[in-house]
Amino acid sequence: MSYEEVDELIGPIEDPSIADCLMVLALPDRIPGCTRLDVALQASESPPLATVSGTDSCRSTVGQA
Repeated sequence: MSYEEVDELIGPIEDPSIADCLMVLALPDRIPGCTRLDVALQASESPPLATVSGTDSCRSTVGQA
């Protein structure tokens, strides 16, 4: 992709469009002979973080022989 193509897709380097940048990363490559007419990305909720129970058994062994 040339600099001009990137500039056209996501805007100038001084003020890029974050939404357009994410859209380029999230969507598959262009298909020859096809034109994308419309796309929408929606934020989703992150899965809950895992909880650790019984932390006594969770000890680091880094650097131990």
